[in-house]
Amino acid sequence: MLEPLRASLVEVLPDGAAADAVANETDGGVDVLIRPHKRLDLSLERRQALVGLAERAGLARLSWGDRANPEPIVTRRTPVLIFGEVTVEPPPGAFLQATKRGEQAMRAAVTDWLGDASRIADLFAGVGSLSFGRPARLAQFESDRPSVSAADAAARRIGGNRVTVERRDLFRNPLLAEELDGFDALILDPPRAGAAAQVAELARSRVRRVVYASCDPGSFAREARVLQDAGYRLEKLKAIDQFLWSGHVESIALFAK
Repeated sequence: MLEPLRASLVEVLPDGAAADAVANETDGGVDVLIRPHKRLDLSLERRQALVGLAERAGLARLSWGDRANPEPIVTRRTPVLIFGEVTVEPPPGAFLQATKRGEQAMRAAVTDWLGDASRIADLFAGVGSLSFGRPARLAQFESDRPSVSAADAAARRIGGNRVTVERRDLFRNPLLAEELDGFDALILDPPRAGAAAQVAELARSRVRRVVYASCDPGSFAREARVLQDAGYRLEKLKAIDQFLWSGHVESIALFAK
């Protein structure tokens, strides 16, 4: 994508302007969101240049603007993510795992480690990439509005109230221990900074099994200590090298009480 983006954005951006591009590989094709650093109204000529980029690069969808209010410029195919029997139409610029193989390894760990848990909560769920497609009753919690909308639409297509999706800022408003006690198992996949407030409540809860995914060993170690001090045992730990050409590593662990 780099060379087509560079060539096309020369025609779109004025001198001195800059933009970021987020490219997601979906099961429906590559979905690109271009985010200009400063507001830029698109003329007809600029829109035509972006449509040309989508055609030459074979994109599924090309959007323009920030993640909160993106404008689809052209949709050639609907971007979709398939998780088992569940299909999600992600918003432009959605947060996904860095690689498909990494995501598959994490989903396999979740499946193996959650066992026969019948009531599961997925915290910092994104679009549900680690939890959708499971037979258990599932509650997803996420703060990003576009991701919540996409996951909720997928849940409604499943029907039967088996999956619920709630928009909730887990940094400012974590699930309390009393709320967590309603679940047999938990999936936790916070940002790099970790989830100190939520883990503090988790340490007070009676949840028996926690699968914790982390992209930062420092915050993971800090919160693993909190869980261990609360009676959880680190049963399994897997490192996944999905951040290619960098020193970062993904880890996923099972804590059991």
